[in-house]
Amino acid sequence: MLEMQPRPHRLLIFSFIAYVTGALGFEMLGGWYFQLHGAQKDLLYGLMSTGEESLEMIGMTAFAYTLLIYIETVHKGIVVQVGEAPGDR
Repeated sequence: MLEMQPRPHRLLIFSFIAYVTGALGFEMLGGWYFQLHGAQKDLLYGLMSTGEESLEMIGMTAFAYTLLIYIETVHKGIVVQVGEAPGDR
């Protein structure tokens, strides 16, 4: 990780922060709110839950994008083939 170029390195840190903020931060906030208000799920609880899931998905998507950028910069691309290539017939 220390030898990564600046752009993938920044994206990796961003994806980590976004995922952990959603997974831990909003999870704890939602648990605290749920404890105070019981089983009542209102608009605020729904917004916190949506924020949690959104941050987790943003973090995972940014991580996948970071991996693709890393492959592109370090390995100069990748070829994925499904089935036969047109020249193989």
